[in-house]
Amino acid sequence: MENTLVPYQAIAAIPCTHALVFAPHPDDEVFGCGGAIMRHVEQGVPVRVVVVSDGAHGVSEENITEYILQRQNESIAAARILGYGTPVFWHYQDRQVCYSEKLIRRISKAIRKTGADLVYAPSVFEMHPDHRALGMAVIEAIRRIGKTVRVALYEVGMPLRPNQLLDISDLVTRKTAAMECFVSQNAKQRYDLHIAALNRYRTYTLPASVTAAEAYILIPAEELSHDPIKLYQSEHTRQKALGLVMDSSDLPLVSVIIRSMDRPTLSDALDSVALQTYPNIEVVVVDAKGENHRKISKWCGRFPLRIFSAGSRLKRSLAANFGLDSASGEYFIFLDDDDLFDPDHIANLVETLKNSKNCSVAYAGVRVENETGVISGIYNQTFAAARFMAGNFIPIHAVLFKRDLVAQGCRFDENLDSYEDWDFWLQVARKTDFAHTVKVSAVYRAQLGDSGMSLPLARHLPLQRQCRLTVWQKWWPDWTTEDFDNLVTDFHQQLVLLQQQLGSSVHSENELRRLLAEKERLQAEHEVRIVTLNQAVSENEERIATLDQTASERNEQIMQLRSTIAEIFDSRSWKLTAPVRFFSRTTRKILQYGRPVSHLTLQYYRRESGYKLLRRTFSILRNEGLNGIKWRLRALHKNHGTIATGLKAKPAARLEKHNYLPLSTIDITKYDFFFFDVFDTAIIRLFKEPIDLFEYISFKTQDPDFHPRRVQQETKTREQYKDRKEISIFEIYNNLPSDSIEEEISAELKFCVAHPEVYDFYLKLLDAGKKIYFVSDMYLDKETVSRILNENGFCTYEGVHVSSEDDLLKGDGSRFEWLKKNIPESIGSTIHIGDNRISDFSQPQAHGFDAFHFMEHDVYYRQDLFLYSKVDFLNSKHSLGLSFLLATFRYWKSGFHDQPPDYWR
Repeated sequence: MENTLVPYQAIAAIPCTHALVFAPHPDDEVFGCGGAIMRHVEQGVPVRVVVVSDGAHGVSEENITEYILQRQNESIAAARILGYGTPVFWHYQDRQVCYSEKLIRRISKAIRKTGADLVYAPSVFEMHPDHRALGMAVIEAIRRIGKTVRVALYEVGMPLRPNQLLDISDLVTRKTAAMECFVSQNAKQRYDLHIAALNRYRTYTLPASVTAAEAYILIPAEELSHDPIKLYQSEHTRQKALGLVMDSSDLPLVSVIIRSMDRPTLSDALDSVALQTYPNIEVVVVDAKGENHRKISKWCGRFPLRIFSAGSRLKRSLAANFGLDSASGEYFIFLDDDDLFDPDHIANLVETLKNSKNCSVAYAGVRVENETGVISGIYNQTFAAARFMAGNFIPIHAVLFKRDLVAQGCRFDENLDSYEDWDFWLQVARKTDFAHTVKVSAVYRAQLGDSGMSLPLARHLPLQRQCRLTVWQKWWPDWTTEDFDNLVTDFHQQLVLLQQQLGSSVHSENELRRLLAEKERLQAEHEVRIVTLNQAVSENEERIATLDQTASERNEQIMQLRSTIAEIFDSRSWKLTAPVRFFSRTTRKILQYGRPVSHLTLQYYRRESGYKLLRRTFSILRNEGLNGIKWRLRALHKNHGTIATGLKAKPAARLEKHNYLPLSTIDITKYDFFFFDVFDTAIIRLFKEPIDLFEYISFKTQDPDFHPRRVQQETKTREQYKDRKEISIFEIYNNLPSDSIEEEISAELKFCVAHPEVYDFYLKLLDAGKKIYFVSDMYLDKETVSRILNENGFCTYEGVHVSSEDDLLKGDGSRFEWLKKNIPESIGSTIHIGDNRISDFSQPQAHGFDAFHFMEHDVYYRQDLFLYSKVDFLNSKHSLGLSFLLATFRYWKSGFHDQPPDYWR
């Protein structure tokens, strides 16, 4: 509905061959249609601008000449920016522009002289009198000229009701510069800012790509000639003409005529009328009973109700005509007091009739229900006038018809006691076609009637035949051979349709039989499978029983062995030989460590005198204890490979067992939003340490100094911008070769891969329709981070937020504060996933988000027994290749970090 009032699309240009702009004051030509002027100039269309008044209202006599000149110069300066040439000044006094014959003729002359086929003028809805008067004069001039001229009314001081929006997104900067030329006006009021805001507001109904637009009412001269006052009509009249109803009285009145015999079902019928969604209805109840009819309220729901009585019992036809004469509506519809409407019945029929210009009647489908509400049939045939010759196929309350048909003489035959509605439709069908809507929206409760005309019962058939003959005898003289030919043709068409339906039914039956056979076959296969599975279950139960027996026997053997070991430990011989075992273990340790320790001591002795060595040893013992001596010997051992053969590689600390859980343990049904850290969570760099990437670039570019130079430059940049939380990669490279930044970004893209576990979890979230955000504390720019994500399969997400772009960090909580303010619906339904304990776990929890602590960078290496046993060697023998291999191991391991490794996988 809204798009009938305001455009939902903008055009790039208003086409014309010559454009003429009328401005009431210097500046209105820029404020109102500056974008359109630039667009015409851009396309090579000649533009002439006429400034009608001097704009000097309220200026003192001694300053008026200077002020007028200033305003003219401001318009000339703005014209240079817009590029259309120099404006023409007519020098009318400000506030003295009047809608007059003289002004209209001068405008007409200017239009003819320039050959303009598009004329711009201020809107007639403007609040400034000069604006309104000039707009009215231009409109009248164009109405007189006619032909192919169009007027485009623009807005300045009062928003108008546009029928055209012009996209000026790419022209905003130039228009702003032109508006700033009017210094004298902007000093009084920032009109330039107001107009910029108005142009921005005009994108309210447009796509997000349009950031500024100008609004116009575009009217051709022919429309003005046809109806010169249409432009000045009220908003109510305009919307009514567009089909937008502002009041129920704007819609045609529908009279619902009910012939009442005061049956109990009357209340149901009235209730069904009260529920109608159509807003403009009157209910006309005709008392056909004649005496002692119950009192009825003057309202049927929200609709007025009137009851009419002749004071005596009325036959069906007479009651119908009585209703027609008493009704006030533009449209009529009958409802018997034992039938019902669906709530949208009348609204649907009015809409159908409104859209069928050549029809005065519309009808809908009607379902037949028995006393229990079960549907026993449906009246919903397509329309054929000749079919009425054979009988009635449309129930009376299915039909909405115009009052005009009654004025043309269509009335119910008062000589008929039954089938009066059939006779009425025969009359109507002679004057108009019937518009059919296939929607079934009314109920015919045939079982509740007492006339016997609707039920095919044996006892009613003679009466039905007699009434049918009565109608045929009435119409027989009026029917022609052509009418009978149409009837036969209609019968043939219905026969063909029935045959097609029968063929379709046979096909459907065959298809159902095939499906049934397929079902029986599948059922038989399933029964065979069940038997097989039951047999397999029996075999497995036997195996389980055998394994239980074996396990019981093994447990018994273990208990016997434990008993034997306990007897040995408790024996006297074991206790007597304890000193021998202790001496043996001590001797092995002395032999093992004695030679390396003595060798290390000798190396210290060669570097320092015995006195200094002894003094240094006592100092270490006093300050650090025996561990100090131990750590120094271990460090000396690492730095002197010549003695390494005597020492076994041992981890510096006990192998740690992590308590990190896989992502699959997260209950995703609890959350609507998922925030992911990027590096070391969603993305793995194929280097053990991030700075190894710089070593790779040094190797690739044959520049061995690049690595230290890059690290040093980042340190200097962070010191330079120490008032900021984060720097960007572009700031780091301000003092480095410009091509190196491309090398670094290229290397990032090359060595970044998707974390397998995270990627599988991400796909699961997409299938569940969750909202995903990526959040990173990183010097890389947002575009690069997005490229890394996209190239590794993370292509669908709500947003990417990087600290280098907006100086917001997860580490200090500012990022999570921002997320709460800008995505308020995420509060209480979000979990953040990342590897850093502070940034990705503590901070989100402190700001009200759930958090999942993902496995940290080094934990992968500490969880693998084989790899961790070599940690001293790996740390001492660091190389670029080893860094890559370790990171590749991490990538491999990340898919099953909670499982034992299989190196032959």
